[in-house]
Amino acid sequence: LAKAALDSLWETDPSKLRELKHYVRMAEKLRKGAHECVDREDWEGAFIQYARAATLVMERIPEHPDYINGKVLNPEQRKNLSLVSLES
Repeated sequence: LAKAALDSLWETDPSKLRELKHYVRMAEKLRKGAHECVDREDWEGAFIQYARAATLVMERIPEHPDYINGKVLNPEQRKNLSLVSLES
């Protein structure tokens, strides 16, 4: 399950890296998808969706050049992004 959760989650070639907000939107869609899986009692699907969202928010997004440089997200958005894992 953990391997399935991480498949195709992040582009490793820097020249193909998408904009930061794409990954933020992706994390939100994954979180919502996980909630829908829980409502259907699809525990495996929920695990995969939550794991993907958590990996994006806690590991991948903070590595993005635009996140590091602070070019895209304002301080409030950065704070909210860091709280997503606490609210899920």
